[in-house]
Amino acid sequence: GVIGDESSPEGQKGCESCHGPSKAHADEPRKVAPGVGFGPKWTSSAAERNTICMDCHEDTSRIHWVGSVHDNEELACTDCHESHKKKDPVLDSVQQASLCFNCHKAQQVELNLPSRHPIKEGETSCSDCHNPHGSSTVADLIEPSLTETCISCHKEKRGPFMFEHAPVAEDCSHCHGSHGSVQPSLLSSRPPFLCQQCHMANFHPSLLNDASGLPAAGANSSLLGQSCLNCHSQVHGTN
Repeated sequence: GVIGDESSPEGQKGCESCHGPSKAHADEPRKVAPGVGFGPKWTSSAAERNTICMDCHEDTSRIHWVGSVHDNEELACTDCHESHKKKDPVLDSVQQASLCFNCHKAQQVELNLPSRHPIKEGETSCSDCHNPHGSSTVADLIEPSLTETCISCHKEKRGPFMFEHAPVAEDCSHCHGSHGSVQPSLLSSRPPFLCQQCHMANFHPSLLNDASGLPAAGANSSLLGQSCLNCHSQVHGTN
């Protein structure tokens, strides 16, 4: 958007680069709308506004825009981006989440829970994991899967391990919430109850035995108090 740079659309056609032919508007700017209006006074349809933007910005990170969730919701680029400011607020990691939260209220609640990703501090941002312009993956993730997205930061969990915890390689969300949790480390529930969703406690050595030597109904208090992590500290995998 630099008028003095002839290589930029603004330098070639000025305001009409984005607003289309607007001679009538230039003659009577208070009465006649420009060819394409971005608001607040005159606003063209989302499709018209997006076509203008995509004329220049249809590159690798936006090739999935057509048919994406935001496109199907009839969002316009200008619903999130501000083109006349020197720095677009949505590109700032501290300000970005507040814009996303205008629609994604459930995620806003989760990101205020005790265990969460540091979104509010600006250390991570929504676009570190999601591509708001669309993706071929679930939830518009930037990586092919949720696990690949997680280990792009949590590389120590990648492996390969000689003794692998199968759910880890399959999907991190089996044990962890993506945005926030009341449990430490974004766990979806407290151990040992989380572990026992897959691993039955019956006949485990940590269960007390009854008079006949068989496991009793009550679990060992050490198991319930400190959980499986007393012994199984490397839950993601080990060699």
